[in-house]
Amino acid sequence: METNNFEMEEKSLEEQESYFMDDYSSNDESDEKNYTNNYISSIEFEDSKLKATDGWEKIDFEKDFNDYSYNFISSRPKFFEFLNFDNPYLLFSQFFDNSIISEITTQTNLYFQQNVFIKNSKTERWKDVDNDTIRSFLGILLLMGLYNFSSLDDFWKNSNGLIISSIKSIISEHRFKLIWRFFHLSDNSKSKNPKNKVFTFLAEISKKWRQIYIPTQNLSLDETIIAFNGRSRYKQYEPRKPDKWGLKAFSLAEADSGYMLNMILYLGKRETLGKGESFTITEMCMNLCNEYFNKNHILYLDSYYVSIPLLEKFYYKHVYCIGTVRKNRKGLPSIPELSNGEVIIYFRKFFQFTIWKNKKEICLLSTKKNTNIVTKISSKKSEKNKPAIIELYNSYMHGVDRNNQFCSYYGFDQRHTKWWKCVFIRILEVSTVNSYILFSKFGKCKLTHKEFRLKLIETLLSFYSFKKTTNIKGIGKSTHHILTSSEANRDCFICSNRNTKRKRTNKYCKNCYNNFDRNIYLCSDSCFNIFHDY
Repeated sequence: METNNFEMEEKSLEEQESYFMDDYSSNDESDEKNYTNNYISSIEFEDSKLKATDGWEKIDFEKDFNDYSYNFISSRPKFFEFLNFDNPYLLFSQFFDNSIISEITTQTNLYFQQNVFIKNSKTERWKDVDNDTIRSFLGILLLMGLYNFSSLDDFWKNSNGLIISSIKSIISEHRFKLIWRFFHLSDNSKSKNPKNKVFTFLAEISKKWRQIYIPTQNLSLDETIIAFNGRSRYKQYEPRKPDKWGLKAFSLAEADSGYMLNMILYLGKRETLGKGESFTITEMCMNLCNEYFNKNHILYLDSYYVSIPLLEKFYYKHVYCIGTVRKNRKGLPSIPELSNGEVIIYFRKFFQFTIWKNKKEICLLSTKKNTNIVTKISSKKSEKNKPAIIELYNSYMHGVDRNNQFCSYYGFDQRHTKWWKCVFIRILEVSTVNSYILFSKFGKCKLTHKEFRLKLIETLLSFYSFKKTTNIKGIGKSTHHILTSSEANRDCFICSNRNTKRKRTNKYCKNCYNNFDRNIYLCSDSCFNIFHDY
């Protein structure tokens, strides 16, 4: 039977259902053309109740068990086997590769040139950044996420001890703030639309997330709130999220591990998808998953997204959905009164509508058939019957939440006046978490999340031009570093503390000025050795 995709969409729902029930196992040329490499396996519908009907039909789940399995089509990128999964930096560099780093370097230097008219004592000491400086800058952002200081200034205060002296030895406070001030991802002269500051960058990074890793069968779709309390027309309020105010992003992740696959920033109905037209939730979900059609993935969603039209579109793209649904959605049957623990299941065409009462009614709509009932033991050691499909939903729905949880552990939690910088920090965190997930799944070495970050940070910081010939924990001893006297007295960089005990000296290391943009005053040989050898 010769049937192409266009003709299939023109058919009635009943004809489409008949097509999928009768002709999936055919081997004629049209099927080979539409579903190359045997993407679609034969699916046999044994129960006549699943045929297209006008209404919902209640079934006896104790007698009619219909658990259909869908053969998952999986593959791996050709270069996957050549990756070194035991090196944190090599995994991270698959996302922030040379092209991404070079683009950040170019746009940061360009943005300073576009604002060169802003002349003051700080900007006059600007030095153009290079790729190694940007890599080290990213490492410092990740390092700052390990310490919860309320202000950026705290990272350069002596009162916090030597634990963060590596930041001091790499970059001065003035240099860091100057780079962060002119840090940029796009050319402002090409477009005045605020979304272009990060929209294109996010699209490029998310594409790399999908290229490097092919997910397993179960996927999770949910929204993410990127915390932001400043002023922005894109800011949203979500009372049920941990961060109530911020920027909303629609996210797709692998359900098992939390590996982030795609992320689209919500920038209003007309700007989110870049079409200049209003979009629907159905269009958003289809756009997020368009690279995973015709592979028999199972997609888990919550009630915000689930509707009959959405699940129907996904079904004909061979993505099978399981999700909670609101009782007032169009096309659903009326729900009778249920006693506690009672289960009712309805079928209509390829839909399964499950209602289970556990203190309150839980409604679930799916295109994956499973009417099995499982027995669970509660905390009070009492047995409870529960639909297996709801157990599946609880197990696989939280893929996006799992990724957000990893990001929250060691995130760079500093206030920003620019909304797009918050988005960039989230992109950096997600890329780091994705690297750690790949490391945990395929690497031979076993490291905790924090240990993985420390190894990644150590490599990133070593790229800084000043650190190339020295130890990562300090500047390194050198005959070129000698104490020189001056006429002025200044606070010792090591032992002076204005809040407790202040110590001033007229001796400084002249050579360190080239690396720190200021003289480093050191009161004695002991402070000199601590600073250069730590």
